Amino acid sequence: MREQGFSLLEAIVALAILSIGAMAIYAWINTGLLTLQRVDAINRAVVNVDNAVEWVSALDPRQFPKGEIQLGEALVEWSFVPTEYRAPMLGQGGTRSVNDAHLMQVQIQVSQGERPLAQFQMWHLALSQERSVTDVLFD
Repeated sequence: MREQGFSLLEAIVALAILSIGAMAIYAWINTGLLTLQRVDAINRAVVNVDNAVEWVSALDPRQFPKGEIQLGEALVEWSFVPTEYRAPMLGQGGTRSVNDAHLMQVQIQVSQGERPLAQFQMWHLALSQERSVTDVLFD
């Protein structure tokens, strides 16, 4: 007659199967956590680059042709490079306004600590007052 319960061999086999399943679940969870860390780092880099673009877009290139600023955890460095394009701005009805438009190229580098996040160029349309209101009205 056979005894009731598990033998030692059956218990070892059951533990081996259970441990294989537990290792697979652990590897799956670990892979998910690593993926979440990568996604979080990419999202933070995107936010930092967006902040850099917004900051540089608001700058006056004549006052700040080159510089750097710490925005949160990112260091933003920029440099405006003038181009040949310069034209008078036109007002309503096609009349000249007091401003001229200057197209400039901006070189931007965003880094976090020693790690560079992005390096890119963009165009910036700068305005400068070149004429007085009386010159425009009585021209």
